[in-house]
Amino acid sequence: MKIVYTRQHLAHDPLYMFEPEEEEIITHHEAPDRVEEIFRALVNSNFADIIAPEEISFDDLTSVHDKDFISYIQRISEHDGLILPNCFATRNFSLHKPKSLSGLQGYYCTDFSTPFRPGTIDGILSSAGTALTGAGLLLHGDSAVFSLTRPPGHHAGRNFYGGFCYVNNAALAAERLSREGKTILLDIDYHHGNGSQDIFYATDAVYYLSIHADPSDEYPYYSGYSDEKGTGKGAGFNTNIPISKESTPAEYKEKLESALHLIDAQKCEYLVVSLGLDPEKDDPLGNFSFESEDFREIGNLISRLKMKTLVVLEGGYNLDTIGECAVDFLTGISE
Repeated sequence: MKIVYTRQHLAHDPLYMFEPEEEEIITHHEAPDRVEEIFRALVNSNFADIIAPEEISFDDLTSVHDKDFISYIQRISEHDGLILPNCFATRNFSLHKPKSLSGLQGYYCTDFSTPFRPGTIDGILSSAGTALTGAGLLLHGDSAVFSLTRPPGHHAGRNFYGGFCYVNNAALAAERLSREGKTILLDIDYHHGNGSQDIFYATDAVYYLSIHADPSDEYPYYSGYSDEKGTGKGAGFNTNIPISKESTPAEYKEKLESALHLIDAQKCEYLVVSLGLDPEKDDPLGNFSFESEDFREIGNLISRLKMKTLVVLEGGYNLDTIGECAVDFLTGISE
């Protein structure tokens, strides 16, 4: 299996974030060591066919993101220093789009945990390029590829960003593959991919299916419910399977097998997996109880679909086990 990876992700280093439960500033969970730990574990486990990603431009991002949103991202790239919103466009506000950069931050961003710092733009473009390169490898004959993306992407929608995500890597890859054949995006991160759902909600170009912790208890709270099934041309092309955060690995796998039957019925050619390693039992941002070997079994279940598969990294924040979990998942996919 080819691994698409670049050290350019190291340019993005958000440093700190606010932890509401602890009421303190902590080291940011979405740290560069996440990917470095995975990369080291992959190399040590003989997943050593490493491919550098292609370079992409801001224009490449407009296949799934609105042009005005990408123009905002470009505008931020011209500034040095920390950029965080200071006013959010909440439900009771007029949604007129402001002109000032300070106003646009709260218009497009959903939280305080997704800052722009010097180097963030480089990380964004390299991460998106890593996903698109993986898609290209599938189109050129590879059966399975792992795009080691960072920052993650599935919380970035057509015209918003948040949840550590700036642009949607998996959606970019899925859209690219959908031009050549039927494509499904399977999201197995602990959290619902509200951004991925937003991008494909009104189109039949990509079927989106997510299995995740119940959003009535967990982030992103306002998206990921079972009655969200798509609209317009996308009606019936969106499936959410929320499960209790107290669910056991066995209960999760039972739900996943049902989801895989739905996927198999779609008769798609390409599968993009938004891989979250945050269901691991000691992950600071998840509440499932997965052991490393559970990820291997999940990977093996997915491999039985026998589809051309691109795995795109999303969450996972326990640095002690993230490498082992990634290796086990990819081993399962490869079996």
